[in-house]
Amino acid sequence: EIQLSKNVLTVDVGKSAMLKATVLPANTDNKNVVWSSSNERIATVTTDGRVKGVSLGECQIICASKTDGSVTAAANIIVQQPVQKIVLDKELRIYIGDTAQLTWRIQPENATNKVLSFTSSAKKIVEVDQNGVITGLKRGEVYITCASTDGSERRARIKVVVMEHVTGVHMLRKTAYVSLGETAQAGAQLEPKTADNKNMTWVSMNPSIATASGSKTKVSIKGVANGETIIVGTTEDGGFQTSIDVKIGDWDRALQLTDARVRGADAYLTVKNRSSLNITSITAEVSVFDADGEPVPANRKDGSNTFHMVYNRALKPGGSTSEKYWKSNDFMLPDSPTTSTYVVKVTKYQIDKDWIKVIRKKYQPTKKCPVHV
Repeated sequence: EIQLSKNVLTVDVGKSAMLKATVLPANTDNKNVVWSSSNERIATVTTDGRVKGVSLGECQIICASKTDGSVTAAANIIVQQPVQKIVLDKELRIYIGDTAQLTWRIQPENATNKVLSFTSSAKKIVEVDQNGVITGLKRGEVYITCASTDGSERRARIKVVVMEHVTGVHMLRKTAYVSLGETAQAGAQLEPKTADNKNMTWVSMNPSIATASGSKTKVSIKGVANGETIIVGTTEDGGFQTSIDVKIGDWDRALQLTDARVRGADAYLTVKNRSSLNITSITAEVSVFDADGEPVPANRKDGSNTFHMVYNRALKPGGSTSEKYWKSNDFMLPDSPTTSTYVVKVTKYQIDKDWIKVIRKKYQPTKKCPVHV
């Protein structure tokens, strides 16, 4: 009797593998064997049982006793073309809840076993089944690894980016107050904030009053003529809409700086609301100079000669600020004995705790005031 080490042996084209023969009983005097192939165009075998794959197909390798040719054993030989390379795209993007089929190419095309296995580097973000179908579960990035199953140990991986759909949108401000000829920006907030596609289109309901331009969550509004209109924004992802009321007027002239005085470490400002707006906050910029017009450090934070003052109380139409409610930000009392002049400019204000109107420089109410000891 002859027993072979394997009854079925898989060999790659151009590669070889050993078959071993055991002659029984163990005390047989002559254990010599003869090896042969049923089809040497598919596989050959050497005198010591080394099998070499020649071309794709199946055949048998036969081992016979040299002394008794009727005593034989045979192994089925499968000659395969192994996978040499797996080709994937570099990246794939899907949304949470969506599925997608991975696509790949196996080289060479005549590889015998093209079955692959798939694994995800983060199953909480992306799941993958053994057909290469992926499902996005959570926003993030993972790698999907594809591996050959024919023993060639070939691998490839693809980066999968899971994105989040837009579910809604809203404006950050309710009403935009834009001066004639001015261009100002208003912003929208996507829902959720982590949504990936931030593209939006913006349309003015009356371009003769105000025009709108922008491609993402910020819209530029230009005042064309005094009046009111509405600007509508639409998300590219999902088609969700939001809008902002726009009022075009002479808002740069809403405030008048009627008085500005400095005494020691204290500055006293009086600002009048000469508009019909309900103003809820005012910001002034104060710059300090010496007698020669050179800047004097007055900001403890950055060492510059400029600090800000803020008035955070409601100011109705026709009303004036109260000196005691102004607060200085980062003010540092100048130690220069030559400090001579403070230049005060009203730079911006807020309306109804909503829209912040930045006053254009040429319209900023300004006063120069000497230092009083």
